[in-house]
Amino acid sequence: MTYILPAINPEKEKKQIVQFIKQTLQKEGFQNVVIGVSGGVDSTTSLYLLKEAIPLKNIFPVHLYFRLNPLLISLQKL
Repeated sequence: MTYILPAINPEKEKKQIVQFIKQTLQKEGFQNVVIGVSGGVDSTTSLYLLKEAIPLKNIFPVHLYFRLNPLLISLQKL
């Protein structure tokens, strides 16, 4: 089976996404953003693109655990 991959220009795509983020935040009147991050590829990429769109001081990442954390499990038993 032959796969034909679309021609993708990563830099162009990045610029379009960053511009979309800027326009959306401006349109909605938001300056600060809270974003959930798990450390996976999707949330890390989202955080990177957000950082490219607005100042770092306006980004509030919240770590979301994907797997059960042994420390949290032991704390729940207390």
